[in-house]
Amino acid sequence: MDDKAALKSVISPGEYAFTVHVPSSGGDKVSAYGLVDLQAGRQPTAQIQSESILVEHENSGGAISGSFPQRKDFDVLEGRLFNGMAILFIEARLTYWDFSTARIDCRAAMVGASTSSVQNSFSMVELQITGMDSVFGANPIKETTYPVGDSEERFSMVVNEESSQEWSDEEFRVLCSYDSSAKIADPYAFRVSFSPVCRVYSVSPLTFSEWFDSWVEPLIHVTSLVTGVSESLAYVALGRDRKVTPFFPEGFPRHEKFQVFGTGVLQAPYSSSANKIRLMKPAVGLKEDDVSLLGMIREWQEMESCDHPLIEIYGTSLGFSSQHPRAHFLMLIQALEGYHGYENREKEEEEEEKYKAKKKEFFGLMKDKISPSEMRFLRKYLKGSNADSLETRLIDLLAGLPLDMTQRIAKMKIIQSVLEGAENQGPLWAVARIRNDLAHGNRGYKDSDLAQLSHMLERVVRAYMMKCLELGEEFQARMLRDDLYF
Repeated sequence: MDDKAALKSVISPGEYAFTVHVPSSGGDKVSAYGLVDLQAGRQPTAQIQSESILVEHENSGGAISGSFPQRKDFDVLEGRLFNGMAILFIEARLTYWDFSTARIDCRAAMVGASTSSVQNSFSMVELQITGMDSVFGANPIKETTYPVGDSEERFSMVVNEESSQEWSDEEFRVLCSYDSSAKIADPYAFRVSFSPVCRVYSVSPLTFSEWFDSWVEPLIHVTSLVTGVSESLAYVALGRDRKVTPFFPEGFPRHEKFQVFGTGVLQAPYSSSANKIRLMKPAVGLKEDDVSLLGMIREWQEMESCDHPLIEIYGTSLGFSSQHPRAHFLMLIQALEGYHGYENREKEEEEEEKYKAKKKEFFGLMKDKISPSEMRFLRKYLKGSNADSLETRLIDLLAGLPLDMTQRIAKMKIIQSVLEGAENQGPLWAVARIRNDLAHGNRGYKDSDLAQLSHMLERVVRAYMMKCLELGEEFQARMLRDDLYF
């Protein structure tokens, strides 16, 4: 965790004592106490114990008996840490191994200062993703001044008001901005830092799963797509509308926030660094390119809803560490092949119907002209489908790009080695041949050669993902040009 980060977490990772009310064997809720382990990047776990009997059992002559393990599921299970903070276990399962002790497993745990309701319902999400400041495309500081020599100038800074960006529709509002923090009380040091933060507000509250599945994960994937790096979720919190009370009057923070602990959440809020941002070359700068992050996420959600192959095969892998070159290559080919089939499905279905009709007509004409054995030969070896070959699909796809990638692929050592001795064949035939060899175990290729070819094909996949997000040829070209990307 960056101690200088302006974005502050609610609580640090660690092991905390807590109490929770759980159903007893009689149906009433009773107190239990235990320890919860809240760690960075891991699913939370907890152990609880109670003085009451918590499970179904039999009582015979003063002796109790029961079968184990027993399990109970909860949409939300509320507890309270010994420090006074509320903890919510989301999609929790209690597993009982004896009469009064249990283990809590959950999708996530959320910690906040208070709770007015245990409902799984939240009106906003606040998150920080690694690399997102490079995508914002705007600096939080407009100008600075500092004294030189005996000058009476003061250290000063002017905030760039245009660094805050906002987009909205009828249901959601997305705000990308910088939280600031200043060290001013130390007579030996003076410092101001800024943390990039994305906040999404919903008109109607959403559940934990709805926020994560529809907003948090797509934001990670889109950021990874734009930066070309597998980005991670540094920090995330969900919020509820806070009612105005004597304790929380007007002007108080509008939302009560709950920090999320779960798989993949690093618990590491950070401040922006010019040195790190200069090393990155994102394909999109939201401010400078005048691109709507809300629009990109909405397009991503639309692709998810219709099971688009680029999302199903490739998109969900964004934000995760790289695969083995062989698996990565096969996945990219599958994504390109699926994308081509999806985009041309109506045309291909129409041509397939024509082919089946022509094939049926042909067999009818040949029935009385050839022997039964010859007919069996025809039925066995005549194409059963009119689907395009992989080479044909790749030729079509690469022809649709704003830059020529075919010639760049043709210069690669792995392609030239496959084309040796193959007459009248092109580089994309060689790509298809490599796929067939790997898929059917015909031969192997060096990992380094496959990684180089996969690197090139991944640019093609990402370029078409930009097209699916309704971004123009300039953005697609950035995915393909060495001087702007990777």
